[in-house]
Amino acid sequence: MLQLNEAQIDRIISMDVAIEAMRDLLHRTRRNQIEVLPRRRLEDGDMYLATMASVDRASHLFSAKLYTTGARRGSFKLFLWNSRTGALLGMFDANRLGQLRTGAMSAVATDIMARKDAATLLLVGTGFQAETQALALSRVRRIEQIWVYSRNAANREHFVHRIQSHLPQAIAINSVDNVEPYARQADLIVTATTARTPVIHGAWLKPGVHLNAVGSNHPEHAEVDSETFARASAIATDHIEGARIESGDLLLGLAEEQWSRVTPLALQPSRTDPNAISIFVSQGIESEDLVLAEYVLRRWVEEKGGPEYES
Repeated sequence: MLQLNEAQIDRIISMDVAIEAMRDLLHRTRRNQIEVLPRRRLEDGDMYLATMASVDRASHLFSAKLYTTGARRGSFKLFLWNSRTGALLGMFDANRLGQLRTGAMSAVATDIMARKDAATLLLVGTGFQAETQALALSRVRRIEQIWVYSRNAANREHFVHRIQSHLPQAIAINSVDNVEPYARQADLIVTATTARTPVIHGAWLKPGVHLNAVGSNHPEHAEVDSETFARASAIATDHIEGARIESGDLLLGLAEEQWSRVTPLALQPSRTDPNAISIFVSQGIESEDLVLAEYVLRRWVEEKGGPEYES
C-alpha cells in the first residue's frame, strides 16, 4: 500500500495534470462508469466528521474520503481500493488533493461555459480554495486582470502578494475593497467564501459573464442570490443528487419546479450565445478525488517504482 503526504502529492501533481484528470472524469461520467455517494456529516459540538465515497467500475476502483472540519483545524484522508480484490492501494493526505481538484473542475467548467475571450476575473474570497481557482482559470483563459476581494484588507493584500509569483507576469492582480463595481465588469466571477448570505447579486451581472460558485456546501448558506439563477441561461453542477442535499445556492435560489434547469456538468453543452449568463455550482464530489488520486498513484509508480498498478 502506498502512503503519501501533502508535500509528496504536491511534488508529483500539477494544476495542468489536475485539469486533465477532471476532463477525464467527465468522459468517464458520460460513459456511466462512475457512481458517487454524496457527502454525509456527523456532528459533535463544534466539530464535524464528513464522509464521501465513489466507485469507477471500468477502472475497478473504490475511493473514500474522511475528514474533520469545524472550529479547530481538521484533517483529510483519502483511501483507494481495488474494487475487484478489495486490496487497499493507497492512503493519501487529501487536503491538497481537494484544493487542486476543486480549482481544476472550475477550470473545466469555465472552459465549457465561459466566453472564449473572457479576460477579467473577480475573485471573491482569499481562503484555502481561492488560490487554486486563480491558477486554474489562468490555464484555460487568457486572463489579463484579476480583482481580489475579501472583507479583511490585510488578507486581500497578503493573498495578492502570495499568488503573484505563481501567475503569468502578464496578469495584473489587484486588491479591491468593494465587490459590486467589479462584478459589473468582470467576464468571470469566482466565489470561494464561507458566506452565509449572497456576496454576488444577479442585478450586478453583465451579459456574457460566467460564474463559478465554489464556497458553499451547506443547505442554508448561499454565495449568490436567486436573481443570479433567474438571469442565467445555463446552470450546471457536478452532482445533482448531492446538490439537492447540500447546495444552499441552488436550494435557496431555485424553486422545486426550476431544478429541471440544472444540468450535470458532464452533459453541459458548450456556450453558443456570447451574451448568456452562466453559472457552475461546485459541490466537490468524491469521484473528483478518485480520479486525481488514481493519477497520483500511476505517476508515483512510474517515477518512483513500486508495485505495478492494476486496473
